[in-house]
Amino acid sequence: MRPERTPKSARAGKKNLRLLLPFAFVLIPALLAYLFRLVLAAFPAFTERVWSRFLFRSISTPISWITSLLPFSLTELSVVALPFLLLCGLVLLAFALVRRTGRRLAILYTTALVLAGALSVGYAGFMVLHGYNYLREPFAESAGLTVEARSTAELEQATSWLLDQCIALRAQCTEDVSGVTTLPRGIPDTLDGLWKTYYVVGWNYPTLRPYVYARPKPVVLSHYWSYTGIVGMYFPFYCEANLNIDVPEYTIPASAAHEMAHALGYAREDEANFIAFLACYVNQAPEVRYSGALLAFTSCWGALSGKDGDASARIGAKVPAGMWRDFAASNAYWKQFAGPVQEASSKTNDAYLKANDQKDGIFSYGRMVDLVLAWYEKTESVSGQ
Repeated sequence: MRPERTPKSARAGKKNLRLLLPFAFVLIPALLAYLFRLVLAAFPAFTERVWSRFLFRSISTPISWITSLLPFSLTELSVVALPFLLLCGLVLLAFALVRRTGRRLAILYTTALVLAGALSVGYAGFMVLHGYNYLREPFAESAGLTVEARSTAELEQATSWLLDQCIALRAQCTEDVSGVTTLPRGIPDTLDGLWKTYYVVGWNYPTLRPYVYARPKPVVLSHYWSYTGIVGMYFPFYCEANLNIDVPEYTIPASAAHEMAHALGYAREDEANFIAFLACYVNQAPEVRYSGALLAFTSCWGALSGKDGDASARIGAKVPAGMWRDFAASNAYWKQFAGPVQEASSKTNDAYLKANDQKDGIFSYGRMVDLVLAWYEKTESVSGQ
């Protein structure tokens, strides 16, 4: 009597299961990272105290220390090398498919498995080195700032005060031959001084106290980077802050301080901008303080323009010629790079922010105003006592 054969459909099912099991295995890192994300999102206080303040710092510190030993941007080197590596990979894949015609399906299957594994590990690595910090408590809580609805009059008052600071600081700054604010100490020394400033900020805001040296690294190909419209980037896998240095110099300190905030574990863009303002504003160099104050002023002025056109016009009438020259230099610089690459970069950045719980996307940068107003209220109440 002949043994019964397993139905063809059952054999096919077992074969498919054997093919899918390796994919399920390599996707485990991504699955675990996502499940841990759900846990951290439900307990922001735990995320703040245990993850962001302790575990993240313990993991990122040795990585940042190692990459800081390199005098060049490892991120930039990787970006430049990536197209060549991809091309080499495609050539090797094509060569294998041509040489081993009988194993093409196996080769493609292995390639897909490797790519799935790389994406899985990459997602998990991103969450560990940056993504989970989006889920920490708002910076306002640890900073003791009361973020609440503010009247237009309060917004105008704070904007006017910021303008006064910008005017006073710019009068102490150095101009280039075009009458635009510049960095007299040069970019390297300015960045060194800015990093040391975070120790000063840390006295009033302990979560901003530096625990590792992570000065932003100037990007050599900054001019070409400008086609993306990006002024700085924190690359989590290297714990490395990168800086576009081709832009008008007066904008560099604020951008650098922003990337430093990311390195310290503050992932949200609105908070990184506010922290950049705080760091720049306590610096001793007037051009650094001006860069930070200008960032806060333009954010508040933009918000005021959307609320009260007349109030915005009153502020604009007080902006001096020197500041208008700075604005014009920035506008002229970025105008030359306008195009599809910059638009695509903006859309990608927008999608990235939304994927990390910043529902307003690129417009979340405007929420910095709430933090500035809360800080201004607290500062004024203390100085008025």
